[in-house]
Formats: sequence, structure tokens, C-alpha cells
Amino acid sequence: MKKIFSLFLLAACTFPTWAQTQPEAGKFYTITMKTNSSLYMVENADATLGVTAYATTERIFWEFVPTGNANCYYMRNATTKRYVMSCAGAQKDQISTQAAPVEYYVDASGGYVRFTSTDCANYSNTSATPNGLNKDGASSNVIVWAAGASNNNSWWKLAETEYLFESRTSLPHTSFMKSAQIYDNPCATTSDVYVTSVAAAGHADDAALKYPFSGTSASKPSNGYVLYTKSRGEMRRGQEFTVTVKLSKTPSEGDDVLLYFDYDRDGEFEVCLHPDKVQRTMTFTTTTPEDAVLGESRMRLRLTNNGLAGADDEACGQTLDCVVRTVDKVETAVAMPEADAEVRIAASGRMLMASSPQGIAQMEVFDLQGARLAATRADRLSLESVPAGVYVAKVRAQKSRRTYVAKILIR
Repeated sequence: MKKIFSLFLLAACTFPTWAQTQPEAGKFYTITMKTNSSLYMVENADATLGVTAYATTERIFWEFVPTGNANCYYMRNATTKRYVMSCAGAQKDQISTQAAPVEYYVDASGGYVRFTSTDCANYSNTSATPNGLNKDGASSNVIVWAAGASNNNSWWKLAETEYLFESRTSLPHTSFMKSAQIYDNPCATTSDVYVTSVAAAGHADDAALKYPFSGTSASKPSNGYVLYTKSRGEMRRGQEFTVTVKLSKTPSEGDDVLLYFDYDRDGEFEVCLHPDKVQRTMTFTTTTPEDAVLGESRMRLRLTNNGLAGADDEACGQTLDCVVRTVDKVETAVAMPEADAEVRIAASGRMLMASSPQGIAQMEVFDLQGARLAATRADRLSLESVPAGVYVAKVRAQKSRRTYVAKILIR
């Protein structure tokens, strides 16, 4: 019996300590309610704080960054890297996370802690019941309310843990999914900032993508995820592709806009573009790779303020998938006699362009048998309907009425 009792004491001494009063830098923690240990403090998809049951797909893992003051830390969500906002507002205000850190005082009593930002009156005096982080009695929200004393919803338990977060949309992309070009459709929660229009195109002769199709501004979507197929953008290998995005209003601090492409058409986005500054109107410009796989794929736009950057991560704001088509590079070469330098004829892709101080009266393209294939009275002429081959371009100047001739090669 004595030996058994000794083993029991050893086991009791080495059993993990679940309650912790003061956190340590560089470690991860979960935060549970004193009154209900099965509910964990969580950062929701819309950046608000609440409580939820344990799940590694929820953002329930936290870090505490020491500020240098006694018992003071920045409370940071380990997944989004956003900080808990001040609790110095009005009582019943809902608490959210934000990009800027806020110093919190962590007070311990009986194995539990309370959290009060140091901009609150009497933040270090528990008996004065300063404002703190409280679980709302009528909902799952975390709100501003008096902390300490007998207010049990203001007391929490810290437990050191591993960082075990798993994105609920990060599914293994199997060989079948890649070969079938199957995309993940991530979760998305709408917010007050949403996409009102997208315009995307390459050179002027390429097919353009326009969202919404009507050309007006889109209204707030009822669903945070939208797959748009009414128009398609055309991307040419080796040439620029420009995307202009407009939002419903000026984005707030922490809002982010990311644009993704799937150039190898395997159902996974391998390219991500990020603006230098998130604004109400933004333009992304990229060059389609020379080896991009021909055919249709998706372009994904994520507007979010949850700090997650993966193409398949959930978004708080909106995820908009559009269809784009990669086509082969088209080149048009122009040869002009030196004597005709008064008028310049050039080409970009399948667009023929003319310029002159004399002005341009007319542009025409003929085949070698003399049949006219295309004409315009402007200074730009699309050759999209003209097949590959050798042709003759004629340009007439506006003032002198002289005609200038060039040989063009479309390949």
C-alpha cells in the first residue's frame, strides 16, 4: 500500500497545471470562462470577441506580449495577429480586435484572471470594479462591463497550449481535385465594406470582365461568397492584365484586399497580389506568365479584415470568384519605309495604332489580293477578326491627305 501511495503522489505532482495566472511571452493560451469551462474566448470571423465550444477551426488561441509594465500585456490572437481593443468604452459595448495594440492589465485571484485595458480608470484596483472583458449574460458576445468582485463573467482561466489552429477551408487538394480543376469555396461573412464593381482586361482588343454585368454598382451581397460568370476576362500570355476594384466605402484600418490567380489551372491559387495601400478604388496590374496554361480558370478577390491571407481562408467582407480565360500570345509586326516617318504605325497584340502631327483621317488593312479586311476613321484599329498572315496597312493623314503604307505581319 505504501508503494502504491507513493506512485499516486508522483502522478499528482507531474500532472499538468491547467490554471495559470500570469501568461508568459512566446507561449500560446486558451481562455475559458470561470462559470463554464467548456466555453473559450474566440475572435469571430467579423473580428468581434465571443465565446464558443472548443474546436481547432475556431480562433481560440491567444498570445500575450509583455509591454514592460508589471502584469501588463498586449492581448493578440495567435491566428489573425490582431489585438484586443480597449475596454474603456461604454458598458455593453461589444469588444473586437484591431490592428493596433492596446495595453491590458492582467489581475489574478484564486487561479482566475480578469482583463482590463490600462486606459480604464482604476484598472489595477479590483475592488473598484473597473471595466473589463465580460461574457455577456444574454448572448455569446464579450462586452465591456464591470470586472472583479462577484461578477463571475469577468473572470477567466488561462491554459497554456500548443497552437493547433486549422483553417476550416484548408482542405487537402487531391490529385483528382487538381485534374478536375475543383476549387474550394471558402466561408465568408458580409460586412459594411463590399465590392461594388470590378473591371478587368488586357489589351484593348481582349475580352473584358465587368462586374456587375449591368455596369451599375453592385449592392451589398446577401452571401459573403459570390461566383460571378456573366462576363469573362481574357488574359494573353506575356501581356499585361489590369484589374480595377471599387468598394462601397473607404476601408477601415485592418481591411485588406487580395487578388489571386490560378495560372496552371489546377484548382489552387498560386499567385497573390496586394495593393500598396487599401483604398476605395484600387488598380492591380500584372503580366500573365508566358507558360500559363491555356483555357479557363478563376480569379479570386478577397476583401477581409480578419488578418488571414490564404486564398482559401474564410473572409469577413466578401470573396468574389470571377472566370478568366488564358489565350496564346498574339504579335503583330509592322514594317514602314523610312520616307514615311511623318506617320508612325505601330501595333500591340492585335491592335494597330497610328499617330501623326497631321492627324489621322483613316486606317485600312488589305490582304495581298487587295481586299479590304478592316477600316476605321480613328487612330486605333482592331485586327482581332483578321487571321494570321501578311497584310498591307494604309493610313491617310488628316491635314495633308497623304497616304502612308506599311507591311504588317500577324502571327
